[in-house]
Amino acid sequence: VVGDPAHAPAPSTTVDGIEALMGLGEESEALGSDAFTGKKEVLRFDMACPSCHKDGEQLMCLTDIPFFKEIIIMAFDCEHCGYRTNEIKGGGAIPDKGRITTLRVLSENDMRREFLKSDTAGIYIPEIELELTAGTLGGMYTTVEGALAKIKGSIVDDNPLIAGDSTVKHHEGENEGEGNADNAEESGLGVRRRRFDDFVAQLEDVVEGRRFPFTLIVKDPLANSFIGLALGAATPEADVQLSTAEYERSEEENDDLGISDMVVDDYEMPAVEQRLGIGLHKVSDHPTPFYRGCDDDDDAAAAVAASAAASAATEA
Repeated sequence: VVGDPAHAPAPSTTVDGIEALMGLGEESEALGSDAFTGKKEVLRFDMACPSCHKDGEQLMCLTDIPFFKEIIIMAFDCEHCGYRTNEIKGGGAIPDKGRITTLRVLSENDMRREFLKSDTAGIYIPEIELELTAGTLGGMYTTVEGALAKIKGSIVDDNPLIAGDSTVKHHEGENEGEGNADNAEESGLGVRRRRFDDFVAQLEDVVEGRRFPFTLIVKDPLANSFIGLALGAATPEADVQLSTAEYERSEEENDDLGISDMVVDDYEMPAVEQRLGIGLHKVSDHPTPFYRGCDDDDDAAAAVAASAAASAATEA
C-alpha cells in the first residue's frame, strides 16, 4: 500500500521481510526502532498468484504496537509477474465499542506520526470538508502524510475523468448554444468542476504541509485504527494534541459488520469436570509413616513404635 511499487527485496524470516514487502523500510527508520516491537517469526503459506496463477507465498506475522494492541500483517509478492498485495488486521476479539481518534495537526512533525488505518475506518478533515466513509482505501500502515497522499491519489489520479477539461468545455458549449450562457457559470458541470478544483487545491495544501493547523478524525467501529504519539511523549496522556473516545456502535454499523447476525448464546463452554485426579499413593513398606496409610499424628506415632519394635525383635 505504501512506498515505491517496485519489486521488493527477498523477505527475511522476521518482520523486516514484511516491512520490505510493504515498502515500510525507510519509514520504519524514520519512525525509530520502536515502529515495530514484539517481533515474531513470519508464517509462510503456499498460495497461487491471483494475477498469473503461478505458485507464490503468502506471508503473515503478528506484531505489537506500543500503547495499542497486537496486529496481523499479511503480504503477498509474486516473483513471476510482480503482483503485490498486503492487508492489516487488528488482533483479538471484537470490542464492545468503536473508537474515535482525533489528532490536531500543527506542524510537519505531526505529519510524520505513524498511522494505522484499518479497512473499517473512516477519515474526516472538517477544515476542507473531506469525508471518507468506512472501508475506503482499505487498511494501511504508514504515516499521516503518507495516508493523506494516498487519499489525494485515489481522488485525483485514479479518477482522471473527474478533472477532464474537454468534458467541461463540451457541456459549457452546449449551454451557450442553447442560450443558457448566463446560467452556465452558476449551475451544471462548470460549477461542480470549480468546486472540485477548489477542494483538490485545499487537499494539496494539506498534503504538502502548506496548511496548518487542521484536524484529522479517524472513526473506526472496530477500534482497530491507531495514530502514534508525538516525539517526546512518553504516554498517551502526555500527548495533548491526540485524544481518543469510545462510542456505541449504531445498529447500521453492526449490520454492515455482520455483528448483528452473530449467534453466540450457546458458545460459552461449561466448566469441565476434572476426571483424572492425582491421589496419594500409600504403600505399607514406605519409610514415611504418612504414606504407609497413617492419616493423623496418633496413627503415625503408633506406626513408628510398631516399626521400632519390629526392628528390635529382628535384631534380638
